[in-house]
Amino acid sequence: MRKYLITGGCGFVGSNIAARLIKEGEKVTLLDNLSRFGSAHNLEWLKTFGSLEFIQCDTTDADALAKAVKVSRPDVVFHLAGQVAMTTSVKNPLGDFRTNVLGTMILLETLRMNAPEAVLLYSSSNKVYGSLAGVRLTEKSTRYVALDHPAGVDEHAPLDFRT
Repeated sequence: MRKYLITGGCGFVGSNIAARLIKEGEKVTLLDNLSRFGSAHNLEWLKTFGSLEFIQCDTTDADALAKAVKVSRPDVVFHLAGQVAMTTSVKNPLGDFRTNVLGTMILLETLRMNAPEAVLLYSSSNKVYGSLAGVRLTEKSTRYVALDHPAGVDEHAPLDFRT
């Protein structure tokens, strides 16, 4: 059994990853500051699937994050915490930078110091890759598949910033 730590674990993507892992009997620790609308509801929903650990903190709180990593001793970290609203980033660019850049740097340093063997998975968005207009998609019963990229679009895809 692997141990998973999911930052932003009560957001949309994080809670769906957590639900799958919990259903599969994996050990899951969620870290979230519960600042986004619906995140507390997602946490309650996740509790219906089985056992999980929850730590309420922000990734910019270096001490709390270090404690969370030391306690959870993750094999795998899904880093999904961040400020995602474009409108918020325009109104408060320093806050956006603090959450997204500084929070990620604190997590990386925390893992380097406390769990260097942990695998870190980070998710990006179409805000970086744009519309991916040149990618041919086909709809399957449960998802879209990129015909020319059966394993998914990788980091060689050209950037097409949208924000």
